[in-house]
Amino acid sequence: MDLEARTSQSAIAADPAAAYRAAISLAEEDARQRALKYFLMRLEIVGVTLDETEPLRQIAESVIIGADPTSAIEAYLKAPTTSPVGSALATIVLQEVPERRREALLGAILGAHAAAATSFGFKPDPGTIVASAVIGAATTTNFAMLTRMLFDRSWTEYASARD
Repeated sequence: MDLEARTSQSAIAADPAAAYRAAISLAEEDARQRALKYFLMRLEIVGVTLDETEPLRQIAESVIIGADPTSAIEAYLKAPTTSPVGSALATIVLQEVPERRREALLGAILGAHAAAATSFGFKPDPGTIVASAVIGAATTTNFAMLTRMLFDRSWTEYASARD
């Protein structure tokens, strides 16, 4: 395959285990910094500008402490330089019910972060990164919901139920 025709998606498809390891490794590296802003700064790889990092961090802080992030999100989305990825992160949080915003936010950030980690030096397509944020948000939110639902039931019972 012509190198110019290759994309991060074809690189992922060629070796999904390597892509998974790359995503986990980068997340571990940024997690060691003990600040969410490092995950957000890493999103520069996928089009989030450094100027967006602080407003996104403030939105995240509001969500994590349980405050209403609506006005901060609306102000952020009105900014003329909002990236597609940053806009997706903010919109996902804005549209989620308050009880699930934290999971949606962290999942969206981690999904976009994993997409950055698996770009393998190729310029990532913004649509792919936004899709990764959506998938990350949905996966994390669904995982949290299942965990809460299964609190009274074991994972083994859940997996083996046939009715």
